[in-house]
Amino acid sequence: MKNLSANSYSNGISFSNSKKSTRAIVDKNGTFQIVKTDLIVLTLYQKCIVWFYLLSSISIIFFSIFKAKNIKIIIGNSIFCIFFYLHIISFIAGIFLSIFKPEFRKYHSAEHKIVNYLKKYNKIPTLQEAKKESRFCTTCQSIKNFYKVLLGITWIILLYSNIPLLVKILIFILLYLLINLLYKTNMFIFLQFIFTSPKCNDKHIEIGLAVLNELEKQ
Repeated sequence: MKNLSANSYSNGISFSNSKKSTRAIVDKNGTFQIVKTDLIVLTLYQKCIVWFYLLSSISIIFFSIFKAKNIKIIIGNSIFCIFFYLHIISFIAGIFLSIFKPEFRKYHSAEHKIVNYLKKYNKIPTLQEAKKESRFCTTCQSIKNFYKVLLGITWIILLYSNIPLLVKILIFILLYLLINLLYKTNMFIFLQFIFTSPKCNDKHIEIGLAVLNELEKQ
């Protein structure tokens, strides 16, 4: 199953490929319905989000250029836009969902179990097969967002510190290599253990499998 992406929500799971997107929406009674979305609609939504981020970032940089008294503030806001603005919203939203919507975390764990099996065997698992997989996933977007946010924080702190520019660049390169090494060796996986991926039950996995099987039929 190529070009497959997955997302979890407070009320279900979605899987999408290069052509279609399928999502399960679960009501308060625990019953769910399958919702199919054409890729054109999904792509249009994604483009709107990207344009929103882009225009917002440009406006902050434009404001900085005409209001800032020194180049540090201009560069600082630009770096903030690049590293923070595109990722901090989803990162904070994920934390709030984890706290106030516990079902989101359980669907997230179910999504990880299914994705881990797909990466190993490239086929849709049964319930029992998916249950055996880890609820932690090294390719999770939340880990990537944390990695990028951490780099942004590092650069902004260095940017406004009173040390020579070349020293700042050297320190940033060293810290970047360290953070990148931690990311590549899956050292940030503890975030899933603490925040986003508690133990899920059969219901959450079954809903995810139903979505994936429906997507496969299309």
